[in-house]
Amino acid sequence: MIHTIENLESFKSLLEKGKPLLAIDYGTKYLGIAKTDNNWILSIPLDVIKNDGTSQIKKTIETLNICGIIMGLPLQMDGFEGENCEKVRKFAEKLVQDFNLPIYLQDERLTTKAAQYFLNQSNLSREQKNFLDNKLAASLILESFLQVAKFV
Repeated sequence: MIHTIENLESFKSLLEKGKPLLAIDYGTKYLGIAKTDNNWILSIPLDVIKNDGTSQIKKTIETLNICGIIMGLPLQMDGFEGENCEKVRKFAEKLVQDFNLPIYLQDERLTTKAAQYFLNQSNLSREQKNFLDNKLAASLILESFLQVAKFV
């Protein structure tokens, strides 16, 4: 059985070329979702869905024919894992059990801050910004992964 993977080379060896990857920005209420194109070049923000376990994500995984998942791991600025990392790890293991897909945990430090910064430059309402920051953060997590994965 597949499990969460923290070694990038091991993760890449389990992926099926020609199928997209999914990124998740985990939150206790909402999940930000982004995906790659089939060539793993582009990061595309998709949606923000209610965190109701894995039922909402199941539709996305099946519809898009996903071959792997990248989840943001919210490390503290000093590199240590806090309380939120444990929540992400538990959710990732649940995804593995439900879908048997490889999951890579990507350092997501400052992605939400970066997403908020970009959104603050727009003319969107506060409500719109709050909704969009999760999927933009997921896209930034995925973009970080894609940049690092090129060199491994």
